[in-house]
Amino acid sequence: MDDYYCNEVKKPFFAEAAGEKGRFAPQRKEAQPDTFLLPKPAGTRRVFIIGESVAALLGSGNDLSGKMTRGRKLLKKLLGSAAGAEAKTEIINCGMDGYESYRINGVLEEVLKYSPDLVVALSGNNDTLEESCPGLECELRRRKFRLYEKYFDISNTGRVARKKAALKMHEAMLLKMAASAKRAGVPIVFCTLPAAVKDMPPRQPAPLQSREFALGYRLFYSGK
Repeated sequence: MDDYYCNEVKKPFFAEAAGEKGRFAPQRKEAQPDTFLLPKPAGTRRVFIIGESVAALLGSGNDLSGKMTRGRKLLKKLLGSAAGAEAKTEIINCGMDGYESYRINGVLEEVLKYSPDLVVALSGNNDTLEESCPGLECELRRRKFRLYEKYFDISNTGRVARKKAALKMHEAMLLKMAASAKRAGVPIVFCTLPAAVKDMPPRQPAPLQSREFALGYRLFYSGK
């Protein structure tokens, strides 16, 4: 986990694929296998998804590109006619399990260099976790969090103060993301996250061959 959260984030999310000049592929563990070309091909509208497990659960952007039924109208409206009516929509999913807004922002700063027409951000579930990595920047984040916590502790209980401190840190990072996207001239959409685990489909099929699981599954959905 230290390698995933502390070391992997120090290297670029994407790098040019060996033997494929101009094609960029992810180089962080657990990343979706989505690739793209630079320069961006003419007639292509490029969408990056950034975020945490809620984004990662969506799966490969290649699959999403062919399944945009409910979201197609909104996506078309957001993208506008910048690349023409017959443009190909290319989705690259950079969602990573466990990432909070600080690490998501690092991904955003990178993908803004790859000619996006739109960025979709799903962030918020993990920002209550305190930074655990070594280094000056991470230590400063820990201290900032504790200062906010002490401030909110003046008029709140410990648990509420911690929650408000996390919200404050998250708000500041979202504003930073919005400002970076604005400077780059790229629209960014921040999404409300699913409210419960039931809204997030698992990656694998239910193990209904297990009698115990099948019985529990049936009882759960019958309210028992």
